[in-house]
Amino acid sequence: MTDTAFKKTYERVGRFFTRTGYLEELGRAKNTYFERSGKVFEDDPSFEHQMSMFLEWYLFDRNLEGLSIPPIRVYYLMFGEKVEAEELESLKSMQRTVRSLCVYQGSKGNHEVFEDMVSGEVRRIEKDGSLMGLNRGDLVDLRMVSFKDEWHFCDTIQVHPRQTKDFIAKEIKKRSITKPEQLNDFLFELSHMKWKKEHYQHLSVEQVYKSSV
Repeated sequence: MTDTAFKKTYERVGRFFTRTGYLEELGRAKNTYFERSGKVFEDDPSFEHQMSMFLEWYLFDRNLEGLSIPPIRVYYLMFGEKVEAEELESLKSMQRTVRSLCVYQGSKGNHEVFEDMVSGEVRRIEKDGSLMGLNRGDLVDLRMVSFKDEWHFCDTIQVHPRQTKDFIAKEIKKRSITKPEQLNDFLFELSHMKWKKEHYQHLSVEQVYKSSV
């Protein structure tokens, strides 16, 4: 996402829910996330990337304890009537995100084109220069946000080995994934598989990416 107003609002929400009053909850959320996706340490090459992915999950997906809504929704309800119009537009757009597994189909005009493996939809996402190095056919876990009548990327994507496409397609069908909670669980499993492949490089992709159900 390249829009400055959106980035500033996202950073403001992030600071609000990582400050002193939320440190215990933040700690529990980190424990849950990294136990499921694979533990990382500050000297890991992927540390910053994994922390960005954690923050997106924490703000957009994980319900605050005692509530049935995630931080991004709580912030909107707390401050939506108090902020300026530009920030309000950003906050509203943050209520409309989609995270899914997609196959990159290349670029067309001002958009990057993806095939959503879960819904079957074609996703056209506004170019922002963040996909340097991505090739047609690459398989990615990404989050999209609807902002100003366009789909945009959030901060992070995760690329899985291309040869896992058939395995992932079969798992989606076998698990009958239709609900966000089901997809979230599967994405955690895939993240842990990717972590395992990166940390145990002597293992083949087929030895790591295999069904648990």
